[in-house]
Amino acid sequence: MTTGPLQRWIFITLIALSAQPVRAQETPSASTAAKKPICGLVTMGLIGKLMHGNSIDNLAELNAHPGIYSAVVLNYSWRQLEPAQGQFDFSEIESDLAALRAYNAAHPDRPAAAKLRVAGGVVAPEWVEQLAGTVTLNLRDQSVTIGRFWTPVYRQSWRDLQTALAADYDNNPLVQEVAISSCSTATDEPFNLPRGPENDAQLQAAGFTDAAYQACLTGALDDYAAWRATPLDFTFNPFQDTDSGHPRPDPAFTTGLMAAFRARFGQRAVLANHGLQPTVTARQADVYAELAKLGPPIAFQTISPKLDFDATWQNGLAYHPTEYEMWVTRQAGGVPSASATMLQSWASELPCGK
Repeated sequence: MTTGPLQRWIFITLIALSAQPVRAQETPSASTAAKKPICGLVTMGLIGKLMHGNSIDNLAELNAHPGIYSAVVLNYSWRQLEPAQGQFDFSEIESDLAALRAYNAAHPDRPAAAKLRVAGGVVAPEWVEQLAGTVTLNLRDQSVTIGRFWTPVYRQSWRDLQTALAADYDNNPLVQEVAISSCSTATDEPFNLPRGPENDAQLQAAGFTDAAYQACLTGALDDYAAWRATPLDFTFNPFQDTDSGHPRPDPAFTTGLMAAFRARFGQRAVLANHGLQPTVTARQADVYAELAKLGPPIAFQTISPKLDFDATWQNGLAYHPTEYEMWVTRQAGGVPSASATMLQSWASELPCGK
């Protein structure tokens, strides 16, 4: 059979396309067993104090209410873990894991796992700010300086940190999840960018654009590619437009990234939202609709430690969450005055995706 120019072009094109790498769902190597996502009530720790540069006791709430929590969030700042470029100090992680092993030995009938969460932004190390440049923002009437997290040098440095952490902890069964906190600024949440006319002007003057921010958020999936066995917790909120000068939500970008996250990591992709309230707001409606569509594993945290927890809890249960991050209670130095009976009741109601 002879072929003409068109047929030869189609044949060559098909061969070229078949040689292109295909991004399949990422699974662990044969030598690494995938861990299951956390299931149950989780104590989130005093992340607010950490973001102000203070040291915190990650296990305070766990010890205040033993036998209730399925996991504890171990919170650290980037500057704690990498005080100088390429010089990693994971001693605080090791100390907390040792304390967690001791807790589990004392409570063998109800052991707790760890979720690793590292914050950048206002607690990023000075060396990365010098490399990437800085921008000054107003945060709750205080002036704070952060590195330009959307720049290639900042993003690569963050990715290098995750590679180092994964090398030490991806095969550690006690570390059951790691939180994706790329592009974070004032909190550990990637989509939570301090907004307002003054901050927007400062960001734009520093070279920030919507496209750069979206590239950073999308690139978070690659930032954590070194974690091959550990489930990943990614907190989603509606993307907010900055370029126009009139901030508007862009939920389509967020829901698209949620779907891409689940497609890439499968059941290791834990879809999270830290804005749970007694009712779903119009602003969050698209995100919650996507949560319902994609299904568990899902992790919730309430928007505030001061709200109707029972009503909020019932709203969250409709989405079949696998985990629920509880604010540190008053007994451990936090705000809510939740009793052990109340916490135990909530823990027993979690459907765990079944």
